[in-house]
Amino acid sequence: MRFVEADVIQTGDTFSHGFYPDIDQQHGGTIDGMISLYDTLYRMCGPNTRSFQGTARVASREDVREYQAMLREVRNRVAKAVARRHDGGGARCHRTRSTILTSSGAATSSSSPTCWASSTKI
Repeated sequence: MRFVEADVIQTGDTFSHGFYPDIDQQHGGTIDGMISLYDTLYRMCGPNTRSFQGTARVASREDVREYQAMLREVRNRVAKAVARRHDGGGARCHRTRSTILTSSGAATSSSSPTCWASSTKI
């Protein structure tokens, strides 16, 4: 919501400076879509515009640009890691040890592989 005369934009939880974004992949959200949102938000801001986030924190136009730069860096790092994984031959796995309580309350220990799939949309 934009208050032109007050030079204020209320962004709700779409802008959470200081936190990673919650990208709604289930409904088609992507990191590129988030970056595009910050392009639009930055264009809407003047040099003195204040943005109020869902957390009630106040942010400046430069905070918007800084957050967008962080998103771009995260996207680039993830893309490089995914590319390395594909070049290096498959998913990265490691073994984890966990303790499981049985229905009788007895503890058992197991070791199982945990793998990350490459289904992340970038």
